[in-house]
Amino acid sequence: MNVHARNLPGKEDQNLASNIISKQQFNKELEIIEAQKKDALEQQAMKFHRNERKYIFSALLAIVIIGSIFYRNYQRKKKDNKRLSRQKEEIELQAKELSESNKKLLRLAKFKQDMTNMIVHDLKNPISAIINVSKIDDWPDKDLMIEYSGKQLLNLVTNILDVDKYEQMDFQLFKREVNIQKSINIALEDVSFILKNKGINIELNLVENSCVIADREIINRVLVNLLTNAIKFSPNNGTIDITASIKNQDELYVGIKNDGPGIQKDMHKSIFEMYQQHDVRPSGGVASSGIGLSFCKLSIEAHNGTIGVKSETKTGVEFWFTIPNAELIEE
Repeated sequence: MNVHARNLPGKEDQNLASNIISKQQFNKELEIIEAQKKDALEQQAMKFHRNERKYIFSALLAIVIIGSIFYRNYQRKKKDNKRLSRQKEEIELQAKELSESNKKLLRLAKFKQDMTNMIVHDLKNPISAIINVSKIDDWPDKDLMIEYSGKQLLNLVTNILDVDKYEQMDFQLFKREVNIQKSINIALEDVSFILKNKGINIELNLVENSCVIADREIINRVLVNLLTNAIKFSPNNGTIDITASIKNQDELYVGIKNDGPGIQKDMHKSIFEMYQQHDVRPSGGVASSGIGLSFCKLSIEAHNGTIGVKSETKTGVEFWFTIPNAELIEE
């Protein structure tokens, strides 16, 4: 009995064993709790990362959307600015064109007024001459004066019509071989009355048998206009030199020089403009033609030639022109 009693565990041993078992169970439960806590934390971390990715994606998407909106607005604004800029340029261009058109209309109105005054003035002189001379019975040059005045009228009217045709792009040339020596002689015959009346001497320096392809009637009238202009500004009993030569192998050069007052160099170009006259007064009562030199310029340029004036000294003026495609011909 005593032996068995001593071998049985005591109360203290039982408590110790119970404590050990309880501690083991606590540790297991603690491990389970820690594991659950760890799982929960991991799940929370995963959820946080998922949410974080969603937020980042949403933020990036929002940035892209906002950026695209701003970009579209920028492009639209840029297009609008370009359109407004083009509209502004068009408006400015239209305003400039309107201003230029207004200036042209004003110049045209002045031009028409000047033209009317010039034509009336130029027509008045030969008409008055015809009327006055027709009343004289015993003047030997009566018929010559009437003929010259009539030719003056015809030349003036024809010049006006041809200038108008040129401006309307309806000026036509009828080209053929023109012997310039013969044309100069015809022009001298047309102005012979005023040459004789002013006692002007003609000096000719012509290359014989020089020929040019041109409109014969137009060239004759150019020569008459230049000769009339030279006579107009020549002193009584003066001299007019007429030169005709071929330069640069195939270019006809014609020069008509008088010994009257010179023309200022700054007026050499403007003198050929429509209805322009320089301030040198004609001598001997020869009628002025404001359109003659303009007709000459248009006619020579229609032949692809050039025309100009030389006046380097105080006295003496030479009007000249050139026409291409000239040659010497055999009689």
